[in-house]
Amino acid sequence: MKEAPFRLWLSNRRNDRGESLNSRTVDSRVANCKTTERYEGDLDEHFEQDRLHGLLARLKYSTNDQRENRLARHRVPIEGDVRNGSATLRSAVGLYKEFRESWVEGTAIPTGSSRTKPGLTSRFEQALVYATIVHAGQRRKGTEIPYVAHLLGVASIALEYGANEDEAIAALLHDAVEDAGGSDRLEDIKRRFGEVVANIVDECTDAYTIPKPPWKERKERYIKHIARASKSAQLVSAADKLHNAGSILKDYRIEGEALWSRFNGGRDGTLWYYRALVNAFKSVGDNELFRELDRVVKKIESAVEA
Repeated sequence: MKEAPFRLWLSNRRNDRGESLNSRTVDSRVANCKTTERYEGDLDEHFEQDRLHGLLARLKYSTNDQRENRLARHRVPIEGDVRNGSATLRSAVGLYKEFRESWVEGTAIPTGSSRTKPGLTSRFEQALVYATIVHAGQRRKGTEIPYVAHLLGVASIALEYGANEDEAIAALLHDAVEDAGGSDRLEDIKRRFGEVVANIVDECTDAYTIPKPPWKERKERYIKHIARASKSAQLVSAADKLHNAGSILKDYRIEGEALWSRFNGGRDGTLWYYRALVNAFKSVGDNELFRELDRVVKKIESAVEA
């Protein structure tokens, strides 16, 4: 079961009266699905093998069944009223089926939510849900931190330094092509979020295939590209590098030299790359974001030399 994206889908879903589910109801629906999985097996496997219809049929327990005191056809143990308990499980599994069907069709991100910050629309919410789905199961390098934490960090930095909505959406999606689908993913982003967002993501991508080209070759090409990149791509890229640099500094203070084993470039390659990035950004202009990246990279360099 894809719990995180299902939660987000439920949170953004509206009923016929335009009302959204509260967090307690969302938790209850997810718990019902997990309980069903415990006794009936993985819901995704049921869906992919076209068996959810059968499971929903087994979860149905009619008034007649109750009157005749029949055994439930499903395996989930229910304390108390079997009819009401079965109906609750059936409702939750039905919602999961609706979520999975809409995801396959490419519309699993409900629109029209009003819970947006000033300057942002439901497109940003859609992008956040999309990014969570695309990067589901991924972790920050060498940690158990969900990868979406990085995407939120980059979007936050970009917004703090003046990003508009397209740039903020691109910040959420900046790694989607490189880490989750290549050129096909880029086309999907263009279809969902428009050409402006897709172009920024494209400019922030240094690999479109798995396995990726050699590390040093990719990084040298990316550094040269910064001077030719659009202002929007420079903003998103610098926000990405600032968030990464902040994480490196924090983790180095905790782990010391052991940290560098996480990175393809090792200690020397990583230090070279971030200093080269700072120089590349400073060569195209001078702004507070570039200066902040420089300050954090200097702190990394000083910590390593100490």
